[in-house]
Parts: sequence; C-alpha cells; structure tokens
Amino acid sequence: MPARTGRRPAPDALLRYRAALRLPGAVAYYLTSLPIRLGVAMLNLGVLVLVHAATGSYAVAGTVGGVAALAGAAGGPLTARLADRYGPRRALPPVLAAYAAGVLGLVAAVTTHAPTALWYVSALVAGLAVPQAGSLTRARWAALAPDRAVLGTAFAIESLTDDLAYVVGPVLATLLGTVAPVVCPLATVALVVAGGVGMAARGGTARARRGRGPTAGPLAVPGFRIVAVAYVATGLVFGGLQVGVVAAAGAAGRSGVAGPVYGVFGVASMLAGLAYGAVRWRAGPLRRAVVGFAALASGCALLPAAPSVGVLAGLIVLPGLAVAPTLIAGTALATDLTPRHLRTEAYAWLGAAGAVGVAAGAAGAGRLVETAVNAGFLLPAGAAACAALLLAAARHRIRR
Repeated sequence: MPARTGRRPAPDALLRYRAALRLPGAVAYYLTSLPIRLGVAMLNLGVLVLVHAATGSYAVAGTVGGVAALAGAAGGPLTARLADRYGPRRALPPVLAAYAAGVLGLVAAVTTHAPTALWYVSALVAGLAVPQAGSLTRARWAALAPDRAVLGTAFAIESLTDDLAYVVGPVLATLLGTVAPVVCPLATVALVVAGGVGMAARGGTARARRGRGPTAGPLAVPGFRIVAVAYVATGLVFGGLQVGVVAAAGAAGRSGVAGPVYGVFGVASMLAGLAYGAVRWRAGPLRRAVVGFAALASGCALLPAAPSVGVLAGLIVLPGLAVAPTLIAGTALATDLTPRHLRTEAYAWLGAAGAVGVAAGAAGAGRLVETAVNAGFLLPAGAAACAALLLAAARHRIRR
C-alpha cells in the first residue's frame, strides 16, 4: 500500500465517503450500474457452463468463453467512445440490444445444436457489446466531484464495487448453473438490460461531442498511453497470481484451498481501497501510482519463497494491500491526463489493458510453473516493477 509519507489524516474518515455519496445524482447513477456489473461478472462462467453442458468439452467451452472475453477487451473502448460522443441516453440502447442479441443468440445456437461457427459469432457479438458501466460511473463521479480528495474517495467506492462484483458474480453464476445451464446467460441479459435502461434514462453528465475529434481518442495523449501500458501490469499481476496460487495449492495436495487463498488477496485489496478512500493525499496521483506499483512488486516478490500454502495465504495479503490503492491512483492519473469528453473511453482503455494483461499473465505464469511451482509468482513481481520504473522514468513527459 502506498506509504503514509505526505498524507493528511481526515478528522473523520466517514466524512469523505459522505461527501462523495452526497454529490447530486451520483449515487442514483451508480446504483443503476450495479446490475450491469453483476451481469457482466457472471457472463464468462455462464458461457462456460452452458457450452460444457452441451458438448462435454471444457476445451470448446473455454474457447467460446475466451472469444467473448477478448471481444469485451476490444469492444470496451468502442462502446465507451459512443457514450462519450453521443451521451449514454443515445449510445446505450443499441449497445444493450446487441448484447442481448449476442447472448440470446448463443443460448439458441447451443441449445439447438446449431453449427459451432454460430456459437463463436454470437459470443463475439456479446463481448463486443458489453456496456461499460464502470467507465460511465467513473466519468459521472469525475464530472461532479469538487476536488481530488472527493474524487479519490469516489474511485475507492468504484474499486470496491468491481471487487465485489467479481466475487459475487461467479458464485451466483455457479448457483444458477445448477438449476439449468441456460439460466445464468438469461439472467445476465436481464440484469444488463435492466441496469442499462436505468443508466440511459438518467443520461450523462457530459454533453455529447460534436464533430469527430482525434481518431485515437485518449490514446492521442502521450501521457495517457504510458499509463495504459502500465495498466497492463495490473492484469499480469491478477492473471499470474491466479495461476501461481492454483499451482502452489495443487503441488501441496490441497487444490481446494486455492480459491480461499486467492480470496485473501481480494479481501485485502477491498480493505485497502476503503482505507485509501478515507485519506486526503497530498502526493499527486503519479507519485502514488509509482509507489503503489513498487509496493505491489515488493509484495509479489516474497511469494516464491513461501514454504507452504499457509504461509502463502499470509504473504499474499501484502500485494493485496497494494492493489486497490494502485488502481485508484492510476485512474485518478488518467482523469488528470484526459479531457472530460474522453474520460469514459479512457477508463475503458484502462480496463482493456488490464484484460490483455490477465490473459498474458495466465499464459506466461502457466509456462513458468512448469519449470518450478512457485516460479509463476515471478511474473507479477517483474510486471509491477516494470510499471513502477516506466511511470517514474516518464514522469516529466506525463506531467507535460
């Protein structure tokens, strides 16, 4: 977690959260995003259960789910750009329609044993049309927050929400899958459409863009490109740690504890995010991001030395405490670097960078654990260290 040096304690930590939650219209908009986040967090596992039930093959199910996940990473910035350009009220309805068509088309194709090519096409459409609820709400907070302190607290709420969605979503998807394989995909459609309609009805805080503007959007900002590259490291950390924990637990003959051990990492992140949001930080977001990545690298570097799964569960708290503060600082830095009318797309690019990192981290750590069980943890440590060095070395360019 970022060092305490240079911070000013709040007289009442709850006051910061109260100030964020009292921003006019922010909470209502945030609440409408919750069904979307939960539905999206259920999608990949729901697709896996659906396709496996029809084929008996995890390879096919994983490939179909992978298409949806990669399409989501690619389509996120595109749907976010539509929201920036035309406003959520106009941009969300066609996105919601495409998402529903993709998921329902996949359900129909799988249950009727249609040609497999239709499964992949439907998964591609669904992934490309995933609504960027988190990006939209972050843009709303950024437009309404009166200062950096309140905005940092709002981003802490966002970080906590994302963590909870990806803890609760898979659990709920598993439970629905036991009822019938089609129930979870259908539930994701209901949740995403319901939340999307609510967000569209409330519109957006930023005016729709007029004219085309830079083709690259926020990627036209050199400093933002650097932050987006650094954000790939966050995905490498998540993907690498997941594989590393599973490999370590399996080698110890305790595969069943892999989930709880990784859960410790998630809980530590959530608690650190809550604490982070209660502090008024004097250091700027760039410095906080550098310190956060350095702390994340240091925590991950200790994991290869864990002699047992129990010790690993204790040590994984350390990188867990660094994750949420690092992500929040990075989001605040991206906010400073991009104009208001490009922020939804900017946040979506950060999410896409993280998604690419997760895929690469899982693949890279998978190869490393074949050489030594705990070697998979070296990838997250190295990735976080590289991100810290990148941001530190480019600090003058970012500030310009």
